[in-house]
Amino acid sequence: MQSRIDELAAGMDDFAPSVDELPLGEIADDFGDPEAETVAPQAASEPAVQPEPEPAAPVATVAVIPEGWDKHSFLGMTFAVPVHWKRMSKPDDDDELIFGDINMAEKRFLGVNVTYFTPGQVDDFEDDTKSLPEEVAKGIGIDLTGAEQAFSYPDPIVAVDGRRILRKKFVLRKDDFFVYAELFYKEDFNERGGTDALGIVSMNKPEAEVAPLLERFAGTVGLEAAPEPEAQTGVDGLVNYSLPLPKGWKRQFNSSDAINFLSTPTYSASLGVNVGYRARENWSSDSEYDGAPEISRGEIFGQPATLKTGMTNEPYMQVGYSFVKALRKVYKLDKCLANGDLIVIQQYAAKSWLESTGYDSLMATMSLTLPADAIDCPVEGAATPTPATTPAPTPETASGWTTYTNSRFGTSLDYPTSHFQPAGAAPENGDGRSFVSPDRQAEVLVWGAHNALEQTPQQMMEEVRSSHTSGTVISQQADASGFTIKLLEGAKLIQQRSILDGGNVVHSLLVRYPANQDGKYGEVVQAMIASLSAPAAEAAPPTASAAVSDMEQAFWNSVKGMTRADGFEAYLQQFPNGAYAAEARQRIADLTAPAPSTDPQVELIFWQSIQSSSDPAMFQAYLDRWPNGTFAVLARLNLTRLTAVAVPPTPQPGPQPTPQVRVTPSARSYYTPARNTAERSAIMDAARVPMLQELGQRVIFLVKTLRTDGEWCFLMAEPLQPNGRKLNWYSTRFANDWANDAMSDLVMVLMHRQGSGWQVVDYVIGPTDVHWYNWIDSYGLPERLFNPG
Repeated sequence: MQSRIDELAAGMDDFAPSVDELPLGEIADDFGDPEAETVAPQAASEPAVQPEPEPAAPVATVAVIPEGWDKHSFLGMTFAVPVHWKRMSKPDDDDELIFGDINMAEKRFLGVNVTYFTPGQVDDFEDDTKSLPEEVAKGIGIDLTGAEQAFSYPDPIVAVDGRRILRKKFVLRKDDFFVYAELFYKEDFNERGGTDALGIVSMNKPEAEVAPLLERFAGTVGLEAAPEPEAQTGVDGLVNYSLPLPKGWKRQFNSSDAINFLSTPTYSASLGVNVGYRARENWSSDSEYDGAPEISRGEIFGQPATLKTGMTNEPYMQVGYSFVKALRKVYKLDKCLANGDLIVIQQYAAKSWLESTGYDSLMATMSLTLPADAIDCPVEGAATPTPATTPAPTPETASGWTTYTNSRFGTSLDYPTSHFQPAGAAPENGDGRSFVSPDRQAEVLVWGAHNALEQTPQQMMEEVRSSHTSGTVISQQADASGFTIKLLEGAKLIQQRSILDGGNVVHSLLVRYPANQDGKYGEVVQAMIASLSAPAAEAAPPTASAAVSDMEQAFWNSVKGMTRADGFEAYLQQFPNGAYAAEARQRIADLTAPAPSTDPQVELIFWQSIQSSSDPAMFQAYLDRWPNGTFAVLARLNLTRLTAVAVPPTPQPGPQPTPQVRVTPSARSYYTPARNTAERSAIMDAARVPMLQELGQRVIFLVKTLRTDGEWCFLMAEPLQPNGRKLNWYSTRFANDWANDAMSDLVMVLMHRQGSGWQVVDYVIGPTDVHWYNWIDSYGLPERLFNPG
């Protein structure tokens, strides 16, 4: 037990808020469609049931500031404390505000703490407040056996605009020893998914003295006035909306070609507006549907559109602790941008969310402003007609031919500088390059990649074709050396050429350009395709020196027995053409192949949602669905732990150590969890959750930095495809940044331990600087968590 009671203030962040746990009945619905309830017909002789009156709107709570008290405001919450209370937080601390009244001689403490709390901590209030009085009582020689204690949940505090502060209260009495703790926390979640809260704790203060003060304090708590809505635009002025967004929504991202909104605190629904490449991808990705989508006419934001509707074939949205299939609606407006690019609006939503909530609140604050030069979209499957005011494009003689050579894989391509220029600086990893036309209507991508899946050219071509289900194949050809395919998709022509070299590396060229400009680009593209080449096979190198050979052998010996793919990925990074390269690729493919008869993504996401739960029913639900699943052993252990009856330890003779206050590992040491351990696996699984949302696909991590103190954890890694291949950033919403070399291929993830699992607190994708410096100030963390030096 710490001798100075004022140090308890540092532990007040134990009273941390989070999301209220959903009823098990709501969660259980996600495992199947429950039968509809049968409603018995009302007998004719029964009197008609009168409808119940609508409940009255909650009355706003008026804060009252007692005389001699100072009012304070922090994180949007207002409160007051007596003027003599000492400020215990630093004046420049932007993360928390603490006031306290301490009597060192009598070891009595009364304090207030306002701070931001990570998701999932409100539910810890009951457990934390039960343990804290025991620690304090032991330190001053008080036996709490037979103490009277109770939890209660007072009425919320209601702002004028209807926003609410929820409350939890704990009281313990034993003779003259009195403990009081109350948590005031915002009902609405902030953009980080957590909430802002205020906690007040009284330890060992006489109840008769402190109870009136606590009652007056509760009357001072309130919310600052909500900020006035501020007009915003997105997608280069196409989308109009306001900030702050309506309750239950957050903006995920906003760029020149896309804007996306997500429901909060859980990903139950999304709405996105896209143009250009993203719009084409969204409209053509029929493979996401469970069967063929229903095609109809509709309207959105006052604009007529063609609509595709259907359920997804995979879980996309979250309800309670589960991920469920979503109702996906994709609207393609009848109007296009002047260059023929589509405007597509896409919605994903869980059906239960649609029935209970819906899009009305968000869409009421949004509108579209089409450009003045918007045109009627061309008929799908036909080339874009040339506007009457624009003369038909004439073939141009390409000039300024030059050669691009990929520094990493040796992929080589000739291109004319009259038609294409490099887009941004070359990426650091050297695996590819992007080029654009002066008017940015045509684009070229050239890259190299390992054929980790050992695919044939025919299989590669089929994969390309399956990713463009709405396109019309104009020509295709595959042989042992590679493949070539040409498609018409909407108003764009797409051509791809890929060749396979003797080192099992694929060299690829992808070109997109407006179909009505085939006269300008057609012959040029054919010349570029003909120029695509792989490096010439080299003579066998001389036998490596003993030092190099020993190094590779030692590296391989250290990873060959691993049961996880990241060790083999690291080997290929160091020795891409090493003696064991083929075996490493095969091991990656074997280790990342999906298990038969189950969906590993659904199992993983469900496990991540329950792993820190204190409800045994959650682990039983996991075992009911996956009795032999990957986490079945852990689920049974948790189930046993949560349902077991605690047995007190047998007293041992001899002197007993003085009880100590728990010291967090943060104050001690940092370490990197070893490979193939449950701790490291749990960290990686938690980090994959936001990556799935942001990147739209499952990933594995090539770890650069991994450090934890057991409470906080920092991961810096390169995300890879589950098969060990490089991530195709062009298939993600970061395609533009990647093409313009405005991002790295790394992600940084900050996590906090929640029970036996981990919860992501913050993350960044593609940082180009030392982004974790921001987290040192934001979360009050030491630099040694991020940097061992």
